[in-house]
Amino acid sequence: MIYLGSDHPVERSPFPWSTSTRHGVAPACRQGRSTGQARFLHMIYLGSDHGGFQLKEKVKKWLKEWNMEFADLGAKTLDSNDDYPEFAFAVAEKVAAESNSPESKSWKDEPKGVLLCRSAAGMVIAANKVPGIRAAAAFDEKSAQHSREHNNANVLAISGDWTDESTAQKIIKAWLATEFSKEARHRRRVDQIAIYETPVGGCCGGDGAGCKCGGDND
Repeated sequence: MIYLGSDHPVERSPFPWSTSTRHGVAPACRQGRSTGQARFLHMIYLGSDHGGFQLKEKVKKWLKEWNMEFADLGAKTLDSNDDYPEFAFAVAEKVAAESNSPESKSWKDEPKGVLLCRSAAGMVIAANKVPGIRAAAAFDEKSAQHSREHNNANVLAISGDWTDESTAQKIIKAWLATEFSKEARHRRRVDQIAIYETPVGGCCGGDGAGCKCGGDND
């Protein structure tokens, strides 16, 4: 079954994750609590501004053909004046909120994000402001696989300007099919990121040696 954005409204705090703790906001999903919406841990969340809109529509078609669940969090229409941070935050917050699962769980069962803008750079910068997000841009199959194997990337960004449809399709296929290697050196480095972004006395939502939502602070 395919779930579109209209069936899963974006549940957002008044502030992005990176600013929530500064404003004293404790978003519910960082505590691992359900907001009443059904949770699909293998959902693929899509987001794009005008620069990636046309390619996003193609991605939706491919995912449908591959029988993969996705939710389009916008833009829903082509608007040359829209801004990429809105869509990057929407996708990143969804992925972060639903990523509090054991590391042993298969990648196919984890929530994922795919973002598209003109360069991919803006989406990566914005998405990585959300704790728990490891967004990476990929321009070919090799870089897509590397981002998964080495960095455990849970959000993929693709350039709408510099990526043709055939290459984009190969990138997405490779990224979705590649598991995190879990080699000690890679786990250690991903853990260091999770620990660094942990609010003092708070929960990081990390998936390695750092604290976990609902768990103890190590």
